[in-house]
Amino acid sequence: MAVTEDYLKTRANFSSRYRLTHVVVDGFVFSGRRRYGIWRKPEIDMSEYSRYVVKASDLGRIDLIANRAYGDSTLWWAICMANNISNPLEDLAVGDILLLPKKENISNAFADTTVL
Repeated sequence: MAVTEDYLKTRANFSSRYRLTHVVVDGFVFSGRRRYGIWRKPEIDMSEYSRYVVKASDLGRIDLIANRAYGDSTLWWAICMANNISNPLEDLAVGDILLLPKKENISNAFADTTVL
């Protein structure tokens, strides 16, 4: 049984970076097993952004930066993607300047796409 797009819309909102990942539920090995396809990176429009200077209290807590900027700590991954941060626990230093994409641009990255 393939998972429908409507099902995925109810299960994953725009804040999930896995929103574009194809999911199939089947019973090949056991009933209800989920199989995940290749993750596709969402393209976030960076034509408009704000800047944020990392403070000592932010080190290792990029989720707190996301919460301050967007009111949603689960959008930490968007900050990492916009700044090519692969490990937010180690790649931040006091005084670094982060580019924060607009929240609308993050949600728009999923607006015109479909799950494969």
